Amino acid sequence: MKRGIPIPIYKDAYMTILDNNIAVFPSRKKLETVRQTINCETYHLSDGELLYLVAKGDKLAFEHFYDRHEKRIYNKALSKCQNIQLAAQLVQEVFVKLYLRVIDSEDPSKYQVGYLYTILETSYIDYLRSCPDKTNIALDHEENNDKDSIIGSDHACPDKIAEQDDVIRMIMKPLAKAKELVHKSTGIAEKKLALHRKKKVEEDTNLAIETFNQLYCYGYSMQEMATNLGLTLEQVKYRNKKLIDLVKCRLDETERHR
Repeated sequence: MKRGIPIPIYKDAYMTILDNNIAVFPSRKKLETVRQTINCETYHLSDGELLYLVAKGDKLAFEHFYDRHEKRIYNKALSKCQNIQLAAQLVQEVFVKLYLRVIDSEDPSKYQVGYLYTILETSYIDYLRSCPDKTNIALDHEENNDKDSIIGSDHACPDKIAEQDDVIRMIMKPLAKAKELVHKSTGIAEKKLALHRKKKVEEDTNLAIETFNQLYCYGYSMQEMATNLGLTLEQVKYRNKKLIDLVKCRLDETERHR
């Protein structure tokens, strides 16, 4: 049996992973050193570029990726489980699973920030299924103040998820229309034109959803989104303007049909 390396997490709790996977999981002290010594060019790499370096065995790149996203993943976990110890454990599980996927992947850049939230969701569901008493998940009294630091907590805004779903539906509406046109087209030329239109709408829809998730669901700033996706700030601003225009257009259509 291989010896596991202890990975420090909050409140002196520990997890272990196999020696041949990662030397030392990022610790608070080590991350401070990373922030002070990391090369500026590496610091501004996109998430995809960092993960590519991780796959090549660059542990500093993984530590920087962790430093970039850990706080938001922790806040999201805390908003779900309302338990500081459990939230910290879920965060560690998310990043360990990410690391193991990345080092075995031929395309590591696909495992970006959205994937972290997916792992968190499945990890929390797995925890609930394995927990015999799901009603005893509570915050320690002395740690109650940490609840106020949750960024984008679903509990702080009960209608947030519903609102986000409404926006996603608005974004997806042109794609639904484009697919319908493909289905209704008859002649070869008409079909070809409809398919070309559908492809363009799919590209615009994917960009809009990615922009919405980064800026409004995950709470990243425009500069952070630019860094995450390897874009310029102007490109992000342009994406955001297109997203806002699209949503406004859908809202105007809704008002006209009332």
